[in-house]
Amino acid sequence: MNTTVNSHRSIIRAAFGTMAALALLVGFAPNAGATAAAKATPTVNVTLIEYKVKLKPATVSAPAGKVKLVAKNKGSMLHEMVVVRAADAAALPVDAEGSVVEDQIPEANLMGEIPEFKEGKTKSKVFALTPGTYVVFCNITEDQGGTTISHFKQGMHAVLTVK
Repeated sequence: MNTTVNSHRSIIRAAFGTMAALALLVGFAPNAGATAAAKATPTVNVTLIEYKVKLKPATVSAPAGKVKLVAKNKGSMLHEMVVVRAADAAALPVDAEGSVVEDQIPEANLMGEIPEFKEGKTKSKVFALTPGTYVVFCNITEDQGGTTISHFKQGMHAVLTVK
């Protein structure tokens, strides 16, 4: 009979030990969610409209180096969004029509792009951006009555600062 009592006590201790371990795990679970939220990818909303690029916010902190850009084409024509590491738009090489010559930009400074997309659409992409200054622009050219119009030359660019 003494063996049976000891056996029951062992089972009860094991059960309490398991419950205590579960309680600790549950107690720490909210902290795991808070850590994930703290490391969420910063987002910049980009509005593309003839002939402007608006960033909200224009300065973003991205210690991990990843920034999500959400581009909304609120214009009435195709737009694209190119991201280049540069001090400002004037630092970028342009051709005779006023478009950025992307082939003349060092590859390390070409961060990527969201290819052209239609009016009313929204596209997003995560870019690996280290602290610095970037130019976000539309580099589309179009023919309007025999004249080539460069969206970039018309002022369709903005500066994004990553800290």
